[in-house]
Amino acid sequence: MAGTVQSIERAFEVLNALSQEELGVTDLADRVDLPKSTVARLLKTLESMEVVKRSPDARYRVGPALGRLAGASSASAALISRARPHLMFLADSVGEDAGLSVPDGYLVHYIDQVDSGNAVQVRDWTDELVEMHAVPSGLVLLAYWPEERLARFLRR
Repeated sequence: MAGTVQSIERAFEVLNALSQEELGVTDLADRVDLPKSTVARLLKTLESMEVVKRSPDARYRVGPALGRLAGASSASAALISRARPHLMFLADSVGEDAGLSVPDGYLVHYIDQVDSGNAVQVRDWTDELVEMHAVPSGLVLLAYWPEERLARFLRR
């Protein structure tokens, strides 16, 4: 393409591939048909900007910065906007942090958090995906799932 910046094109190819699934450097390089060294440099830069996130098993996924950018114009932004006053009220009322999460398959996606100002605070999970059974908000969601969906979750 005339007038394009190659590094930006390559970064978006990497991000597009990571939007489909978590991948390691080698698999990602194969997927986007780029040298492994090029992909590794792109990932290092994107990770420093929190656009991608590396898991403990050295696989990469889309990171919180990209989620914030995408969320600025998405339905989640509308939900956050509507929920924020309630989160603020809740955090103020109970003196604890209050978070908003939504189900994402078998994961819970934390999309917002209001800190209470309490000296003892919990980690901010905003833009994180967490196994549904491992966090309180996920357990609440599981409690209201239809039995057949819950059975599929438990079988996996």
